[in-house]
Amino acid sequence: MTIKLLLLLTGSSLFFATAENKGSGKKVVGGDEFRKAALEYRKKAVKSEKLAMYYKRLATIKMNAAILADQGKWDDISWDEYHEINKAIVELHGYSEKDKK
Repeated sequence: MTIKLLLLLTGSSLFFATAENKGSGKKVVGGDEFRKAALEYRKKAVKSEKLAMYYKRLATIKMNAAILADQGKWDDISWDEYHEINKAIVELHGYSEKDKK
């Protein structure tokens, strides 16, 4: 994760350095659009990693709920964290698990 964050920050600084050149009247480097696209892909990758982490946690919560249900311990099942994570998914991605069905 640290390496990915470092790559994101490095790519960001390269992009912004060339973007500043555009406004200063300096010659625009031919790869500027590629750098811009690369930065967007990196942002999407970070977002995807967060979504994957959230979905893995949702799976764990559901599996634990299944185990408790098998044991008849219905009152021990809590959906608080599940709902909080689902809210985070909505904020990050724009839809909830219910919306996908």
